[in-house]
Amino acid sequence: MYIKFSELAKLPANVVATVRSHGYFIYTLEFAHHDTRLLYSLDGKSVHRFENLMNIKEVLGSYPFREAWLVHESAYDEMVGQPAGAGNQLRVPFPLDLPY
Repeated sequence: MYIKFSELAKLPANVVATVRSHGYFIYTLEFAHHDTRLLYSLDGKSVHRFENLMNIKEVLGSYPFREAWLVHESAYDEMVGQPAGAGNQLRVPFPLDLPY
C-alpha cells in the first residue's frame, strides 16, 4: 500500500517512520500504521526512491513524527562468512532534525 506526500498530514504523530537502505545510495521510506506498512510514493503507484538521507529528512521535517529508524541490510553477507541473504540487518535511530 502506498502513501503520497499530500496524505502524510493525515498520519498521527506516533507513526513510526522507517528508512530502508538498499545499498548504492538508494533509500525508501515507509510508515507503520495500524499493522499496515505504507510505502512513500509520489504518484500512489510506485515506491519513491531517494538518493540521499537529507531528502528524506526534508520530507519528514514538515510533520510531527517522533520516531524514525534507519534499517540497512548487508548486501555482502557472503564476504564475511555468512550465507548469502542471512539477514545481517543494522537498525539504528534516525534523527529527524535538519542541520539548517
